[in-house]
Amino acid sequence: MAIVMISDAGTDTVEQYDQIIKQLDEAGHGNPQGRLSHMAALKDNGSYFVVDVWESAEDLEQFAQVLVPLIEAVGGAAPDLKISPLHSRINGR
Repeated sequence: MAIVMISDAGTDTVEQYDQIIKQLDEAGHGNPQGRLSHMAALKDNGSYFVVDVWESAEDLEQFAQVLVPLIEAVGGAAPDLKISPLHSRINGR
């Protein structure tokens, strides 16, 4: 079952996010299996949050094994996650 994951990075910086994305791309993990979409948006405090759609919770859990050590390596904190079953998805044209 597809899921939506909303990840609030707390006070982690956009620079930390950009560094993690670069490391994921360089390691061949920039487009992980099961991730259908990924969006990052800025918060008023200069941090960010992420909204992903995944094919399954298992795909997200597998990717988290790669992602979490990278977050920790750049001095980031564990994000606040909210995970819900996907009800509807409408793609743009």
